[in-house]
Amino acid sequence: MRSWKAGGIVHLSSGLELDHAWDCELDGGVSQFFVQPLTVKYVFEGKTRTHCPDALIVAADGLEVREVKLGEEASLPENEKRWPIIAETLNAAGISFRVVTEHTIREPIRKGNVEYIRRRRRCDVAPEHIVEALGHRTRRFVGQSASQVLSAENGLSVQELCAAIRWGLLAIDLDLAPIDGRTVILAGPRLMKGDTP
Repeated sequence: MRSWKAGGIVHLSSGLELDHAWDCELDGGVSQFFVQPLTVKYVFEGKTRTHCPDALIVAADGLEVREVKLGEEASLPENEKRWPIIAETLNAAGISFRVVTEHTIREPIRKGNVEYIRRRRRCDVAPEHIVEALGHRTRRFVGQSASQVLSAENGLSVQELCAAIRWGLLAIDLDLAPIDGRTVILAGPRLMKGDTP
């Protein structure tokens, strides 16, 4: 997957990890994410062990390491015992830890919104030029509804709106409700950081 938040191509080992990466890519609260970025050493049952978590998330409220697992695997007795130890090790370094499962990543409303944007994210502007082409237009859309943004007066197409969300210029609350004309458009991470022309 090509990710602007991860800074290039990311290689993922499962469909659930791919879904998680797209979720991070389109979540306005995530400014960056990295796949298998570090190794954690911890002591479990008297032995030093190592663990390579699936993702490191950079958000406004700090760093979070995530383990992406199917629910049945995450709740195996051995994993249930080691998650708190890994969390304690990371917390000591000022990093939070969370196990995310398909129940969060593939929650119907959230997953539906991610898929809506993914399917419509391609527009007539080449990906490397989207920020330049749309950046100057998007700031005024923050706080408007999707129907206002897509009106003839504003002239933004559905594909351009989805591309602006995909490239971090704009955002929506993925959990609020399925995307429709009432969806409120928010500032994306790039717009908040001023990474636009």
